[in-house]
Amino acid sequence: MSVKKSQSQFSLRNSAGKRVDGSLSDTTARILYKLALTVWHVSFHIENKHQNKRRENIGKRREDKLETPINTSGSFKEEVEELRELRDKQRKSRVEHKRLNHGMSRN
Repeated sequence: MSVKKSQSQFSLRNSAGKRVDGSLSDTTARILYKLALTVWHVSFHIENKHQNKRRENIGKRREDKLETPINTSGSFKEEVEELRELRDKQRKSRVEHKRLNHGMSRN
């Protein structure tokens, strides 16, 4: 009396684009499926862990920004004026860079 093992059929394409048919025993197919599922689960959990880390770091940065002391020693108008000057200087340097490197005319 012989026991016939069932086979899992599959079809792939090789590097030359030719179709290659084959078959695996059920146990081999089951093992490969479980292996693929395990690899997917592990990669999913690793990615999830990285996302949670990123969220924690973003939260910490936000907290740090909230905890920075407000400068009350100087005049508010002086601070605003310094920030405006810095912004204008950065804007001029960007415009100059564009003009020199991208051939814009001076407007």
